[in-house]
Amino acid sequence: MNILGYFPGIDFSANEQFGRKVHLREFISNVKSNEGVTATFAIGNAPPSLFDGDPNIIELGHTNSILRQTTGEFYQAIYFSNVIRQNNIDLIYTRDSPYFAPLLMSVLSDTPLVVEANGVPENEGQNSIVSTARNKSFHTIRAVKRNHAKRIIAVSKSVENYLLSENSGYQTVTVSNGVNINKFDISTSVSPSEPYTLCYVGGLQEWQNIEKMIRVLSLIKKDIEFVVVGGTKKRIAALTETARAEGIKDSVTFVGRVSHDKVPELINESDICLGPFAKSRKASPLKIYEYLACGREVIVVNDDGLEEMDGLPGVHRFQYESNEVLASKVVDTLIGCSTNTDGRNMVVDQHSWKAVTDHILHECRKVVE
Repeated sequence: MNILGYFPGIDFSANEQFGRKVHLREFISNVKSNEGVTATFAIGNAPPSLFDGDPNIIELGHTNSILRQTTGEFYQAIYFSNVIRQNNIDLIYTRDSPYFAPLLMSVLSDTPLVVEANGVPENEGQNSIVSTARNKSFHTIRAVKRNHAKRIIAVSKSVENYLLSENSGYQTVTVSNGVNINKFDISTSVSPSEPYTLCYVGGLQEWQNIEKMIRVLSLIKKDIEFVVVGGTKKRIAALTETARAEGIKDSVTFVGRVSHDKVPELINESDICLGPFAKSRKASPLKIYEYLACGREVIVVNDDGLEEMDGLPGVHRFQYESNEVLASKVVDTLIGCSTNTDGRNMVVDQHSWKAVTDHILHECRKVVE
């Protein structure tokens, strides 16, 4: 099977998009190690050392100009349609994004299209007439791509259900995210005793609700340290003020952004890990699988959209309640936590990036055949 992967929005040189970059880098690596697959990937940008000059990685560049992006999409659709014909490419694989070139490629070359839906773009900003019009056009492009696609790979059941609620005719299947089980492993056992260390890794966007967790942790009458990994300097400054206002500034450590290679060490230094999400969050969070791969129990705060987390060993999903109730539940979980070997084993068996990639390729082969 010969695949063209089209991901122009992924900029490996940017100091952002961490989850998307990890996901695509692991996907590219595992696709290329599959003996039954040949693949060419078109991406935004990448440091020269990332793919070691691989001729099958094509950099398209990145622009914030809508006009240049639109013009480039038309050019790329024509260019890659010829590449598809000349190289007998069997399938186009892309993200559920407002980039329309994959749709045109598929139509012009009569090549099946598979779309990967990593979340639900419910809000893209509605602050002006221009942005409102842009978002409506983006929604239309996504809808047409999904309708044309021979398969939509949804990263969670909640994402799949959302898509089917919009159009029951979409051809969907759920393939959850994964983790690099060699990089993320148990290097330190959990010894739950004071001081307890709680760890969060990821972006510090408002919907991650780190402010709420700081307020919850401020109510705990035990010796704790909250280690927060990630985030911009601006967000860290704002959260530092929240910690100061709640009286626990000395108990919260903001590590900032670190190399992905450093993350397993920081997780292994914790007793338990946190995933405070929005009340409604439809996704398959990479951080949860990374926590589990390191043998940590996980506290998830979420009302709906992450129900799949409920069945994972060592994951405790709490509903949004008063800070006092959540603080009590966090204390109970801390006191009873231990090294989560069952969580580690489950991730190794079901959520390695190789297993995830093999599942995706299996669905792609069904489309081609």
